[in-house]
Amino acid sequence: MDSKGVLKGLEKEEWIMIDRILSYSNADSISKITPIDLLRYLITGTADSESDIKLIKYTIPKSWITKENVTQLMPFVYAKKKSRQIQSIMSSFASPKNSTIGLEAMHLINLYRNQNYNYPELCFLCHSKKTQNEMADDYSSWWKAQ
Repeated sequence: MDSKGVLKGLEKEEWIMIDRILSYSNADSISKITPIDLLRYLITGTADSESDIKLIKYTIPKSWITKENVTQLMPFVYAKKKSRQIQSIMSSFASPKNSTIGLEAMHLINLYRNQNYNYPELCFLCHSKKTQNEMADDYSSWWKAQ
């Protein structure tokens, strides 16, 4: 993040490293990166990006996302910059919606919020009838109550 609170993308070497980590079948490998690193990975487009969807195969360890991580992610819930999305390899339906930094930040925050470490959810965006702003308002209200 720069001094203005703007989330910066990754350098190519960093992107490749995180892409490899996410490709491992062992969930413990994700402990080598932070939730903010993952969000930065999702906003970085490279020639190596296969698509707008990155599939992963495992459940995130419970200790991976902390209250401090949520504090870092919350400023981005309203961000509308286009982002790649994380989908479970087990999902039979990948959302056709383009994702955004804000939606992916909320997807990550949801791990902590619901104490549900099945990340990625089978389809985080598929069932929501709310707009991103409405979802972000809900997350902001929840966070203020913490």
